[in-house]
Amino acid sequence: MLNSFNPVTKILSGQEEAPIFNPGISLGRIIFECLQNRSNEVLQHNITDNIKLTRKDVLKKSIQIAMFLRDQDLKENYVVSMISTPTSFQLPIIYGCVLAGNPLHILPPLTGNIDIIKSLCSQTRPKLIFCTENFLKYFECFKAKIVLIDSVKDIFCKFQDETKFQPSTVSGNAPAIILNTTGSTGHPKPVPKSHSSFISTLKIDLKQRVILARQLQALPMIQELFQILISNSKLIQSNDEITLSDLPGIIEKHDITKITVLPNFLESLFKRLPDFIKEFQLLEEIVCIGWILPTYVKEEVQGRLSPSCKLYDAYGCSEVGTISINSKLVDLEVKIIDDQGRSLGPGNRGEIVVKRFKENKWITPGDMGFIDEFNDLHILDRKGDVFHLNNSKIYPSEIENELLRVSGVQHAYVTTVGDGFLIALIVKEESSKVSENDVKENILKIHYEFHGRIYFLENLRSISQNMKINRKLVKKVAEEFWISSKSTIA
Repeated sequence: MLNSFNPVTKILSGQEEAPIFNPGISLGRIIFECLQNRSNEVLQHNITDNIKLTRKDVLKKSIQIAMFLRDQDLKENYVVSMISTPTSFQLPIIYGCVLAGNPLHILPPLTGNIDIIKSLCSQTRPKLIFCTENFLKYFECFKAKIVLIDSVKDIFCKFQDETKFQPSTVSGNAPAIILNTTGSTGHPKPVPKSHSSFISTLKIDLKQRVILARQLQALPMIQELFQILISNSKLIQSNDEITLSDLPGIIEKHDITKITVLPNFLESLFKRLPDFIKEFQLLEEIVCIGWILPTYVKEEVQGRLSPSCKLYDAYGCSEVGTISINSKLVDLEVKIIDDQGRSLGPGNRGEIVVKRFKENKWITPGDMGFIDEFNDLHILDRKGDVFHLNNSKIYPSEIENELLRVSGVQHAYVTTVGDGFLIALIVKEESSKVSENDVKENILKIHYEFHGRIYFLENLRSISQNMKINRKLVKKVAEEFWISSKSTIA
């Protein structure tokens, strides 16, 4: 997969790949047909309650969900929502909604903010909501029918005659899944993804076992749920949060060959990788999603893995989907533009704009980056996170990358407070006694001078939302530290 750069138009293009299915058909038809193949193979194994579902089981339960939705007089394209802690029923609910032609809005269960959920639902107006009991209070003011996920077992008992079922024939342009922006730079908003957008990402590949991250609201994780239909893969699911200490045992016990992780998880992982080297020799793929890995972490992780294990650094957004994997574009075109909207050539930093092949509309994900001399796309930071110091444009990721090189530093995030004073929030490695002066002195040894203050956090909870680092929270916590330190001095 190679990129090509047109020096006249200054457009970077990836390789266009022909879809393996007709993009005009419904995703439900693909689910319906694929699950009938190899029907006795296990498709999903929930390792918390040890429930194994074959492809035949999943198809039956998915059809029963679809029959239930039709029994509720839900017309095609009426929205259904789901908010849930992990359970074995999530996969049949997702497939069932697609089979019925009802767009499924997957709500983020980790926000802890009722106002966000209400705002998202007020925009998509679901007619029916699947939820676990702990989220019931979120929907007291909505007229939608509420179905507790624990009661889904009753649906499976009620709708038994699924032999005559046929999936919806909605067009490929109809919405299949509605995801949400993360809210890292603003309020989360719903983003509908069409049947054809998922169909276009499906690829035939070799058999692999997959461990899916605990939450299912991220686009790459949803794409994985459809990819396993045609790739002979098995989904390994856990109802519980998978910690760094849990992961090696799970990999070894269940013969995992592929994991999907977030950058901050991988930052923690690479520091302890020597302890887990035996288990991680089993992996064939590590896919990092949510944001670009710091260069230092990427180099260190890849250097310590087995040569047969590939590290994929995936960059994308809810509006467009996956944009690049390891700096190579995925079925689209990219430009870098300056503040006046003029296209820039290789080596020049600016705002990234993207569009799919055969589409006319350019989309701005809100990220800054550049194209190098090898036609690779590099992402620097969110546009709103870039700040100015001494009349220079500062990219936080570049400072953070240097901080991560310091022995004893596990995570590092940078922002400004007041009139542009630089603040770094750092989480130490376990048992590390590194101090603010240690960090500054070590940075000087690698020819980088840090002009600012450093504060230490016990963990990332105060600056995270939906498992991702939230730059607004980074700034908020930094300001609290700054105000507190000024009060102490006073």
